[in-house]
Amino acid sequence: MLMSRNVLVPLARRNK
Repeated sequence: MLMSRNVLVPLARRNK
């Protein structure tokens, strides 16, 4: 659960 959010958070910020 924590790994999924840790990956979606940085991934979404890099996409911007």
